[in-house]
Amino acid sequence: MNAISTLSTILGVSFTSGINLYATVFIVGILIKFNLVSSFPKGLEALGSWPVIIVAGMMYLVEFVADKIPAVDSFWDVIHTFVRPVAAAVLAFGVAENLSSSMQVLATLLGGGVAFASHSTKMGARVAINTSPENLSNSVASVTEDGVSFGIAYLAIAHPYIALVIVLILLFCIFYFGPRLIRFAFFNIRAIFLKIKNTFLRIGRFKKEKNDELIEDKILSKYDIISKPEISSKCFSRKVKKAGNYRKGFLVVLEKKQLVFLYKKLFISKKLEFNFKEIINSKIIKKFLYDILELKMVDGSLNYFLFTKDNSVICEKINNLINSSK
Repeated sequence: MNAISTLSTILGVSFTSGINLYATVFIVGILIKFNLVSSFPKGLEALGSWPVIIVAGMMYLVEFVADKIPAVDSFWDVIHTFVRPVAAAVLAFGVAENLSSSMQVLATLLGGGVAFASHSTKMGARVAINTSPENLSNSVASVTEDGVSFGIAYLAIAHPYIALVIVLILLFCIFYFGPRLIRFAFFNIRAIFLKIKNTFLRIGRFKKEKNDELIEDKILSKYDIISKPEISSKCFSRKVKKAGNYRKGFLVVLEKKQLVFLYKKLFISKKLEFNFKEIINSKIIKKFLYDILELKMVDGSLNYFLFTKDNSVICEKINNLINSSK
């Protein structure tokens, strides 16, 4: 295999490993075991052994079932955050055995990075699907992912150049849409873990109402804010103009009856200011994993700020401050 063909195989196998590792190992193992391809990287020869094929097939069946169950599939993806990229890096190392040692190291890093990108995007997309009201989309997405994994993994071995074109197109889509999905996924993962934590604290009777979380002065100075904050809290934006969706930041109530959202975008500190007079109505929408502070503005627009359950008390206090000013 020449360098470009090797790179194509690395990208294809790594990309599908991030989506469904066991399907990738299983189909590549079958191709090698039954000589269904004219040539393959010698570093992947071990995948053609029966023990590897059987174990990969069994794990694929487990994942096939888990992927069809909402919430279980998200938990499965969280666990495999520590499995798929590492396994993809190992496979990339094997594919690149004909390259120099330095290029083999770079190929290993590339394989792990590509797998992490496809895995993170898949995880974000599945979390988004799981929050939809109907369940059919979950199964459709799972079957589609399996088809993509089998198809690209086959092309990566049998027709690497075709796989290269497909993966590059998909990677472009990931880098364009991926950040929003990843932010959405990690917000929900954070909310799930905090919900579990608070549940155990409540069971153990250690639950303690959280005090006001005042933002540090050094953070305020970065945003050129000199007014003393009455209250502040970490939260996430949703449908907030300029800030976008699931952007992590601080919501700060200043003494001069002003609400400020502090956040970073492309590592640049930004702030959005809302005067209390511009807010027609403020209310809290209770969800299982988080609370939503809904702000209806004078122009008719709606802004949403999401608070995980550990900050629900502060969310209520901010809502009360806004409404008491009316």
